[in-house]
Amino acid sequence: MHTKHTKFVLAIAIACAVVVPACTAITAAVAGAPAVPDGVAEPAGIAPRASDYHFKVTNMLARFYLEYDGSVTIKYNITFRNLYSPEDLDVADIGFPNGNYLFESVKASITSGGGATWHELTGITKSPYVQHGVAVDFGPYTIDYLDEEMLYVECNNPRVLYSDSEDSSKASFVFTPTWFDPSYASSTIDVMNVTLYFVPNELDGSQLKYHEKPSPWEVPEGGLQNFTSPLEQRLYYEWNFTSLYQSAHEFGASFPKSWVAAGVIQTDPWLVVLTWVLVAVGAGAVVLVSVVYLVAQHKKKASSQYYPPVQKAANPFGGIICCSVVITAVVVFVFVEDFFMLLYGVTIALLVLAFVFIAFFIAKAIDKRRLKYEKPKLSIECVGVNKNLTVPEAAIIKNTPLGTVVFLIIFSMMRKGVIEISKNQPLQLEKKVKILTENLRKVAEEGRKLRDYEVDFYDAIGPKGAVIEAKLRETLIRMIKKTHTKMVGFDLKATIAYHETMMEKAWNQIKNTSGDIKFDEIADQFGYLLLDEDFSKKAPTYFGGRTIYMPYWYARPYAYWGATPGVSSSIAAPFARTGGMGAINAVDFATSISTGLSNLSSSIATNASNFFSSIVNAVSPTPSPSSGGGGGGRSYSGGSCACACACACAGCACACAGGGR
Repeated sequence: MHTKHTKFVLAIAIACAVVVPACTAITAAVAGAPAVPDGVAEPAGIAPRASDYHFKVTNMLARFYLEYDGSVTIKYNITFRNLYSPEDLDVADIGFPNGNYLFESVKASITSGGGATWHELTGITKSPYVQHGVAVDFGPYTIDYLDEEMLYVECNNPRVLYSDSEDSSKASFVFTPTWFDPSYASSTIDVMNVTLYFVPNELDGSQLKYHEKPSPWEVPEGGLQNFTSPLEQRLYYEWNFTSLYQSAHEFGASFPKSWVAAGVIQTDPWLVVLTWVLVAVGAGAVVLVSVVYLVAQHKKKASSQYYPPVQKAANPFGGIICCSVVITAVVVFVFVEDFFMLLYGVTIALLVLAFVFIAFFIAKAIDKRRLKYEKPKLSIECVGVNKNLTVPEAAIIKNTPLGTVVFLIIFSMMRKGVIEISKNQPLQLEKKVKILTENLRKVAEEGRKLRDYEVDFYDAIGPKGAVIEAKLRETLIRMIKKTHTKMVGFDLKATIAYHETMMEKAWNQIKNTSGDIKFDEIADQFGYLLLDEDFSKKAPTYFGGRTIYMPYWYARPYAYWGATPGVSSSIAAPFARTGGMGAINAVDFATSISTGLSNLSSSIATNASNFFSSIVNAVSPTPSPSSGGGGGGRSYSGGSCACACACACAGCACACAGGGR
């Protein structure tokens, strides 16, 4: 698998292994947060499985038993009267405060013969119609037309207590008895009794406080009730209503937290929601900024592409998008029934994506700082690596910014004594020798052979030292095309890797050099240092605390490039001449290079951005159909398709394996 793809797979795996369980644990910890704040039960009712259902609740007794462990036992006695003959009442859906109710604790029974006999019911399933509740099947004990029977349902529901919003020393709860859809039930309940029983054997009624709710409202009766099985006493509040409208009615109270076990009081659900919203917004911001940044980088790179890119496998962003879609689908499928759970699920998905993007940027940063580079493995079916490229040509195949390419050319020609910088803003160059046939031979004899692109660049320098934009444009276009031709038949990816290896070797040579540095000792490798896009970041680390001795030809560029050196105590001037060499603080030298590169890129033309873009547009290859016959192999030669050949050979090891050359 491709290394970069492996990183994405690992990042996604780590995200799923770390973020999802962590968020699931948090979700489980706050799962007591009900769909309606403070533990209000969801609406419930006779399941609308037939349009002919119509019934009346003549009596409802709802009892709420608060336990020491923070759970509540809920008991309903509901009397139904069937008001419509075509359908017997055969099932009822009963709601509970939240999704933490214990399904295995649900018990139900029903009377027959007008309440004469009780029958245990076993057909209990999770309700498909009520969010937090069960469907109780009456079995053979259906309620016939105008008959009236009583249904008993019991359930234990943990995690219903919250901190009181007005008194932090008290716990609070709100209970809404189950109610029924008015489409199937009469609009009123004849008689309704709601009783809230508090923790056993806590007898100080002055510590209790009931919650007042909007109309209809009655002040509850209060007192102490003795129970024989089990033997205990409980404080209680009790409400009694007649002809109560069929709807959600809330009954709540507060009591001392010391009455229940430590750790059973839940966080305020709205605080939980706010926390998750903030986390979701933060994660979403990370994802949005990452996507915008990567899209902008991709467009920028695509717009400046002037050499055929290395053939790549599938875009890793496709994997991210695919995983995002899958995660989102799972989240919606699992949590869509509950707004709060949906919020948690969406937050988890955003956190996973944010984690993946952060892991990607961390991996990218580590790659930039990594010094060791694994040597490329070459395929025997391909010509392999082109080691004969110059540093500027290596910059071409790496799609290095063209301003850097020009800088490398100028630096090389200054080193050969052919030109000199006389002014930086605007750029003016001074020709030091005349380029004639005999001069070329002379330069070659001195070991400083001029390249074709250097001769072309020399010709682009006008009479007054200014660079002629039109000729420079032709020089760069010609250079790029010749580099295309030189790469025909070679493995582009492996060649790039080779020159990056040379770049790392150059840095290692600096690192392994102790004391002061003589430029002549690193001159052959120095071009590779300039090839590194992170030159300005690495240079202070590698050159720090040392002096570099530069030859005389660098004195004027050093001054014109705007360096402000910090001179060591042993050097009397910024560029002290010592035996034909100039002593410069190594960090200031590196800074001057970075400054010169920046200044040169902006001053090379009247409008540098448009100038370089015109070159990119002139040489950027357009995709062409694959050539060659059937089978798996393709072979290429030079000629007019130099760009296409170089591009095709980016995956030369694969392209040559099937058919040969």
